Amino acid sequence: MDGLVRIFTEHWQHKLLALFTALVLWIFVNHSITETKAIPNVPIRVINLPQDKAISGMLPGGYLKDRIALTLTGRKDAIMDLESSDLEVHIDAQTSGSDDWAVTIVKSMLVSLNPAFDPKRHITHVRHNEFILKLSDLVVDKVPIRIKHPIGHSPSGYEFLDIWPYSLQQTVSGPREEVEQLKMKGGLKLYLDLNLVSQEQLDQLIANHTGSHEDEVNYFVPDKYKRVMIPFENSRMQKINDPNAKDLRITFLRKKIHRIGKPIPVQVFYPMKTSHILNPNKYPLKEGEAITIHNGIPYLKVPLYTKNVSRIFLDVVLEHLQLVVIASPTDEKNSLPWSLEVINPQQLEERYVALSLEDPLADPDDRESAPFKHGEHLRKRFREYLFRLKLFTSPNKPLELKASLEEDSIEVELNKR
Repeated sequence: MDGLVRIFTEHWQHKLLALFTALVLWIFVNHSITETKAIPNVPIRVINLPQDKAISGMLPGGYLKDRIALTLTGRKDAIMDLESSDLEVHIDAQTSGSDDWAVTIVKSMLVSLNPAFDPKRHITHVRHNEFILKLSDLVVDKVPIRIKHPIGHSPSGYEFLDIWPYSLQQTVSGPREEVEQLKMKGGLKLYLDLNLVSQEQLDQLIANHTGSHEDEVNYFVPDKYKRVMIPFENSRMQKINDPNAKDLRITFLRKKIHRIGKPIPVQVFYPMKTSHILNPNKYPLKEGEAITIHNGIPYLKVPLYTKNVSRIFLDVVLEHLQLVVIASPTDEKNSLPWSLEVINPQQLEERYVALSLEDPLADPDDRESAPFKHGEHLRKRFREYLFRLKLFTSPNKPLELKASLEEDSIEVELNKR
């Protein structure tokens, strides 16, 4: 026991000095040991970027979309636990020599996010692969937004009619090359989702809007869905800044069966090239089960219905509907083709547009809007209705007629298959 005590008490001053000297040497050696470590995915931030310049892929705050891998040499104890989240690179754009700048990253560009790490004291050398920073002219321009056919399905009891406006514009700012490339590709795209519209919403709009347009429902698109993706801004979604975006609406048609309620005139068309054989003198239209003649005019006397069109459209065209039988046999059974025709559709189109714009329940802002006033989308809608217009003998049974060339007449009857 006494021997052990003497070990620590004899010549204790010399022993303490030796211990202190060893500790100093250990600290010195430990701090003088250097280490090289690769740090991947280090953020890059550009500072002092001129107002008339832009960098493709720059994120908010001046950070670049792409990161860089650095190989750092420095004090082992300082960098052995260093991670990419502990530092970032700051590049001063005012020191660029040209718009295509081959940047050499040095330790003075390193900014520590870790209070225990000081790049100026702890780093001796920085290495990295070639890094080119490309500066472009900053431009502000309008890019078209193409509003595509919506995705999803219409609510039960309704069907999609159209979207208005057909196109918008987005004012964007960015690198000249990126903006021009975006315009060359046709601009931006907007897809609206019909699944986001509920039957309850449309029913409520119907309840609040009675009159001649009660089956055409305008659903104004909420602002949260009026956003487009800007590819050169890291594909971020931006609110559409076109003032006309406030008018963006989806128009639905409430599904409904309309009763025609009047007989449809029937006419036979005799082609000139066969008129020496087929003409009204030799083959007049015969009155029968489906045809009645009143005041010398043949009419289809079958109760008729239509659907997939609006009431206001039907009111406009109802007095101008006509069935036309073509006196030109299509087969050996002398079967004749027939079609439903709308007489003078151009004039009716003007009437439809005028009635639509005169609707007292229409939005006053719409009537003041030049594109709306010109009725471009209403004309397109009218033509779509013309294409949809079909006759039915019951809500789910299309009109089927059998027109045939008999011995001395043309006979039209219902096809009872």
